[in-house]
Amino acid sequence: MILELIEELDIENPSKHRMVFLVTANGNLYDCKNIGRTFSLKQLIRFPFFPLSKGDYVVIYFIKGKQKTEKFSDGICHFFYCEEDYFGQ
Repeated sequence: MILELIEELDIENPSKHRMVFLVTANGNLYDCKNIGRTFSLKQLIRFPFFPLSKGDYVVIYFIKGKQKTEKFSDGICHFFYCEEDYFGQ
């Protein structure tokens, strides 16, 4: 797994709930499928083919939204959005 969970925020607020990951090695987000959520069993998240670089950040929101990438002073952050119907067991 090339993603290291940094923190999970706003668990109690579905419209803001997100998980923040650090990319620990160059790779592809498509290969990252099993991501645990602190309030439930492990869930399967299907990601698109998306190349990542070591040191990037990945933020996953559990609401509707459009994928985007932003550059900040401390690195590049990729934002992904997925609804509950994107999860499987």
